[in-house]
Amino acid sequence: MVSVCARFLPLLGLWAAAAWAEGPTAAASSGLEGPWDLSWRWQPGWVHEIETRTETRVTKSEKSTQQHLPSLLKVIQHTSMAVRASPGGQRLVEVRIESVRGEVQGEGHAEFFDSRRPAETPESLRPLLRAVGEGFVMRYDAAGTLLGIEGVEVPAAGPGQWADLLELASRKQSAELFERSLRWPLPGQAVKLGQSWPLQGELRFPSSGPVAVKAQAQLAEIEATGIRPQARIEFRGSLQSAGQGNVQRLMGLGEGSSIEGSLWWDLQRGMLVRSAQRANLKLRLRNETLPVIQKVELRLLGSSEDRVLASPVAAPAAGSDQPKAR
Repeated sequence: MVSVCARFLPLLGLWAAAAWAEGPTAAASSGLEGPWDLSWRWQPGWVHEIETRTETRVTKSEKSTQQHLPSLLKVIQHTSMAVRASPGGQRLVEVRIESVRGEVQGEGHAEFFDSRRPAETPESLRPLLRAVGEGFVMRYDAAGTLLGIEGVEVPAAGPGQWADLLELASRKQSAELFERSLRWPLPGQAVKLGQSWPLQGELRFPSSGPVAVKAQAQLAEIEATGIRPQARIEFRGSLQSAGQGNVQRLMGLGEGSSIEGSLWWDLQRGMLVRSAQRANLKLRLRNETLPVIQKVELRLLGSSEDRVLASPVAAPAAGSDQPKAR
């Protein structure tokens, strides 16, 4: 079962850091029209702890040739992002997978995996624990523009290295996908309450190749009743594998695949609070299409300066923790 799960996770499990739940609905809040800055504010010294819960269900008919596929895959992943200062006002965000656990159901039985108890994880599922403890670094300039991703470099090929190269290439694509998902479905500019913006482009997955995304997002509401004001973003759209000429891939997304969801954004600190998503996917495997429903919930467990970083960094300047309404 492990070979199936290992291929399944890159395509389905990495929708996880994006955003998500009901469809766009306009809202009105007097005096909170904005425009509002909905962008990450990477404060040096801060460590963000994120939990992602993914549940993927696959529907197979009795005539399906893919009976070996798991019918249910549950994954809970904890990820940390530590922010450092760098010369020239740059920010380094160190991403690390802290733990992963979950459940795989299929072929009439269930198996469990847990990075905290590797000895109790079936041998066939232990490859799913490999990423724990690994990570990469995202480098941003002072304006928050991505300059590059480090720690996933692919070396020059040598004799007998192709398997390692393919694994490294997959890691590089996964890191790029993670970084891009942090900015999805943010608008990239200040927007007003009720304003909509398009989400179009391509995501690249290690197993399925490029996936075309066409969606619409909206700043639906400003919630100012809690400790800190939050923005709620709604979005929905379609997903489909992009054409690559004569390239044949094991997996792909067929026409009719869709995604919708909600994201809650901390306007005061410039960071994600939580998100919820539902994706209805048409998974193409060879000559067969399987209906897949995936639910993803992501929440910020905490953001603090409690962790001691290897190098001391300056504290955020006074007043930098204020929400930005332009």
